[in-house]
Amino acid sequence: MFDIAKVAKHIRELRISKNMTQMNLADELGVSYQAVSNWERGNSMPDISKLEDLSRIFSCTIDELLGASRETEAVKKVVLQETHKLKLKDVALVSPVLNPEQSEQLAEAIGIGEQGEGLQELVELAPFLSEKAIDRMLKQCPAKSSLGKNSAVAGLAPFLGEKSMNELAESVIEAENWKVLTAIAPFVSNWTLRKAAAVMVEKGRLKELESIAPYM
Repeated sequence: MFDIAKVAKHIRELRISKNMTQMNLADELGVSYQAVSNWERGNSMPDISKLEDLSRIFSCTIDELLGASRETEAVKKVVLQETHKLKLKDVALVSPVLNPEQSEQLAEAIGIGEQGEGLQELVELAPFLSEKAIDRMLKQCPAKSSLGKNSAVAGLAPFLGEKSMNELAESVIEAENWKVLTAIAPFVSNWTLRKAAAVMVEKGRLKELESIAPYM
């Protein structure tokens, strides 16, 4: 993640070097004085749409503004509209300076891959996305049955609605991925868990059945 304290220091030092007040900078950027104050206090980060303007005003590069890092490289791809070079993990890195709509547009354009190979990256990105966006991304995966085999699905449980969670649980049951089912059991409907219990009994997986019983 970005070192917000360092970014705050860079913005403050660059503003002072230009002999600008916080109000001057706010007027130049079309933002409130409080926004600039929050940036310099390390309470928030500038929106990505303001980074190019900040670089122009301060006559510096984005690297100088944010510090050289993986996150900064990803930010530059977005600013330079080189989004075709982005991967889901890049979107997760830059989401602190994106609004939710921007994060969702980038994430959905990239997708999680035909076999769900980007599922772990989606878990990292999930806190920045809406339930509907995550649901759409899961539905984009042609091989939905492969999702149930992936242990990363457990990390999505807190971010999914009931319908999407139950659909995902169905694929976990189909894959007989009982370890993951135990992890997501608190988020799964009673009806779906009872269906899983029937399969467990049939397969003789009584120990795993005990682990989901408290949620039934």
